Amino acid sequence: MNKKNEMRNLKVAKAIEAFGKSHDLLGDTCIYFNGIRWNYSTCHGGKRKEETDMKASDYFDYANDESVCMSFEGGFYDALNMHYGCATHDAFLKILNEKFNAYFELGNAWNLTVVFGEVC
Repeated sequence: MNKKNEMRNLKVAKAIEAFGKSHDLLGDTCIYFNGIRWNYSTCHGGKRKEETDMKASDYFDYANDESVCMSFEGGFYDALNMHYGCATHDAFLKILNEKFNAYFELGNAWNLTVVFGEVC
């Protein structure tokens, strides 16, 4: 992967983290990018634990290791499956659209991959 894409992925991961913190969604979430996993397991207090040499594709089928992927339970699961209604889901999508010209695709109800390119 080139440096430009690595920097883009880091920026997206930071934006996802900030959104998750501001909406109290990060519990039991993992964000994968650039061979890194940010793990917010409630087993270690929901604080970010950074792990290296990690690929999302080792954990779920619909991952793209060249992008940013997530697995989630709890708050992000409810928000992205619209159990809170559409507002949080739409706010998350808006950040991806407006800041990164991207959107997300759910692989299963508990994981997603960020897709870059033209947003419809």
